[in-house]
Amino acid sequence: MGEISEMQPGSVKGLHLVVADIGEACEALVKRWLEVGEVWDVNGVKYAGFSDPDGNSWLLQEFPAHLRSWPAARCALPEYVATAGRIHCGAG
Repeated sequence: MGEISEMQPGSVKGLHLVVADIGEACEALVKRWLEVGEVWDVNGVKYAGFSDPDGNSWLLQEFPAHLRSWPAARCALPEYVATAGRIHCGAG
């Protein structure tokens, strides 16, 4: 069987991992010896960045409870997208 992908380790940047509790997710990663950046909040959506052992970069993302159900998320999405477009969200 050949290679699954020709991508080099560490070449993937900005993968999002949506979690229900960002604090719990950060603690779980730290317990596995990964360094996790500070949590920051963008209009109620929380983010924290980390890199895996291969050097790929990830963003943990937690949506507020009122945006987790489909009807609420569908109604709030245009406002969120318009707001997020003006904010730089860099890791670390």
